[in-house]
Amino acid sequence: MSAVGGIGSGTILPSSGNDNASMGDLLEVSRRLALSKSEREAEQLIVHEAMSLVGASAGALIRNRPNGLSVAYETEENLLLPSGLRSGIIQRAAETGQSIVQVSATEPSIRSLPAALAVAPLVGNGRVGAVVVLARPPDSPFSPSELELLVSLAPVAAAALSSARHTDSLAEDSLVDPLTSLGNRRRLDKEFPELLSSSLGMDIAVMMIDIDYFKQVNDTYGHQVGDEVLRSVRNSLLFCRTPRTQKHRSLLKG
Repeated sequence: MSAVGGIGSGTILPSSGNDNASMGDLLEVSRRLALSKSEREAEQLIVHEAMSLVGASAGALIRNRPNGLSVAYETEENLLLPSGLRSGIIQRAAETGQSIVQVSATEPSIRSLPAALAVAPLVGNGRVGAVVVLARPPDSPFSPSELELLVSLAPVAAAALSSARHTDSLAEDSLVDPLTSLGNRRRLDKEFPELLSSSLGMDIAVMMIDIDYFKQVNDTYGHQVGDEVLRSVRNSLLFCRTPRTQKHRSLLKG
């Protein structure tokens, strides 16, 4: 853990934030995070719980993916400058795994400066998977005790993200045919009404395909060959999609 000074001498000034938050508060936060039903919900909840825990006025969660840092959620539109994510304290936290507090007038990732900042990396499976960024007015710098709370919150938040990601993966798997990787009947029932309601005034076409003599293929050549036939039909359908239809999911009604 590191506390890094910003403007002036770098001395941490008395904070007007939430220095009275306790481990009991942290346990309650942990309980609420465990109830996240999706990765998106977990991302938002982590930010708002962290803000409440230390009295921040704004916050964001940055995902650290193989292709770089990206904004997953921010409480205020344009709170962050995506172009500055790779050259400031967020990048430093992602690289070092260390939490940072500072007051800064030059941080490249924050749009409105000066500001008091707190940055906490979320480490899971040995790597920083996300970074929580909190901000408030520069005359209320984050205190060492608030930084300690964020450090204690970080593994709980990382576990909540991992659990929510697993839940999302299971939900996605339940909507996909394992043989063809196309949407199954459950996906059709779930997403087709949404597609209809969001496409009012637009032309929609529904195509149903029946493979002639498919049972004979299975009976004559075996189910392994039949599986290859299904994959071949899937590939042909995907190949025939136009750029206009690329954005829509392929649905398979079996």
